[in-house]
Amino acid sequence: MVSGTLQPLPNELWAEIFASLPHNALACVHLTSRLFAHIVKPFLFRALEFHPYVRLSGYRTVACPPSGLGLPRLEHIDSARQRLSYWSSSDIAPLVRACSVTPWVVLGGMAYSAFSRADDPYVLLTGLFDALPSFTHLCNLAFKGVHFTQQHIGNLYLLPNLMALEVEYCSVVLGTAIDTTILAPLPITHFAFTHDASGDNMDHWVPLLPVDKLVHLRLQLYGHVRLFDQIQAGDDFTCVKSLQMPSLGSLSRPWTRILSKFPAVESLILDQHFACDVPPHAPISDVLPSLREYQGPSTLLHFFLASPTLRHVDIPFWYTKFPTGNDVLAYFQGFVGPNRITTLQAEFVQFDHVFLAGLGIAFPNLAELHIKVLVRGNGEAPFEADALFEAMAWHSRLTLNIRKFALSWKYLSSAKRTPVLGCPDVNELKDALVSQHPELKVVWVDGLDTMYLWRKGHDVVQYTDDSAKAYPRAFVVRLLEVGLHSK
Repeated sequence: MVSGTLQPLPNELWAEIFASLPHNALACVHLTSRLFAHIVKPFLFRALEFHPYVRLSGYRTVACPPSGLGLPRLEHIDSARQRLSYWSSSDIAPLVRACSVTPWVVLGGMAYSAFSRADDPYVLLTGLFDALPSFTHLCNLAFKGVHFTQQHIGNLYLLPNLMALEVEYCSVVLGTAIDTTILAPLPITHFAFTHDASGDNMDHWVPLLPVDKLVHLRLQLYGHVRLFDQIQAGDDFTCVKSLQMPSLGSLSRPWTRILSKFPAVESLILDQHFACDVPPHAPISDVLPSLREYQGPSTLLHFFLASPTLRHVDIPFWYTKFPTGNDVLAYFQGFVGPNRITTLQAEFVQFDHVFLAGLGIAFPNLAELHIKVLVRGNGEAPFEADALFEAMAWHSRLTLNIRKFALSWKYLSSAKRTPVLGCPDVNELKDALVSQHPELKVVWVDGLDTMYLWRKGHDVVQYTDDSAKAYPRAFVVRLLEVGLHSK
């Protein structure tokens, strides 16, 4: 017998639904619904944002002295303390999974006049570090513009579930000393560090990195050649799978020496200005035997293409060079020998059908291609989308096993807009590509006034300038379903 009443959904399904809601919606449900308040609560308090001070006008983020920091009025300090006390209470603290500590940002109606110098500008920051042990389930911790002491760093060891640590433009409290060489490595798997050439702040963090546990390492520094020496002198990071390396300046030793300290890397991101003054000391296949993904300058790509494990290549735009598609292709063709690249994404200022034909020759195994065109404007020749599409429809010859093709174009942020000539007929291009490439399953075009998605076996989704206000949400949902960059 079928019951006439619906069975209630289990809490697990409600939790999946609420997990995607924005913070304001979660707060509304928590305050108005007794039925769902207990389900919503863990999502409402999963992320804490804390602002310990403001950096006053005229002071740099890095190496800012205490006199360059400001606190709000006393009543706001008391309010911040009460908020921190609530979040670190026994009822709330176990729910917190992520914490971000950044200075106040003076925007909109706020003004620097709302802040003033104080005898102790670190009073709120000290309160936060004192409260850290309460967050027993905290997994992700991010600091930006924070001034550390030895005790602050010591309190990080009181977080039993800390996995990811991000340190951006941080420094040491003026007049204090830090010695992290006496501390054990932090039991983290993710570490990200961003800094510039002022100060020696990376020196404090290298001893804290666990060489046998770290899986993801992201470094964005400028002018820190000594970092090379620090890492080179230590043990290998045997578990790092994802590595982002900065430009280390002009090195007198092979740049592959530092990469060899990360033998398990599968995904590598190199800064566009990564130095290459000295040739590799060994083939990349020996240095990084498990490498599958490369993102970095096209000038280094020929060193990586011979790797038998490399499958995915991403060439970001080089803003100081403004390369064309043919410029990038020249670097590809500089490598002589087989490669196994199946996915390619590249950005440049212009390209033509000759470039696509060259790609088909350079990468015979290519299955997924995403081209990003940045329109320069500023008096340059306009981007003629209709002419390009017509040429592609008649002359393009990609690899026979191409499965996903994506093309997008946009203006550079600093460009004075010039017209994009012609409204391209994407259906005509799609029909031509499908007839030439029987394995093609996805065509995605994202232009200034056009968005188009074709999937084999599905209806075409297309938006033009007339429906521009309606497309973003629906289109993004479709793209998520497609998974253009699925590995």
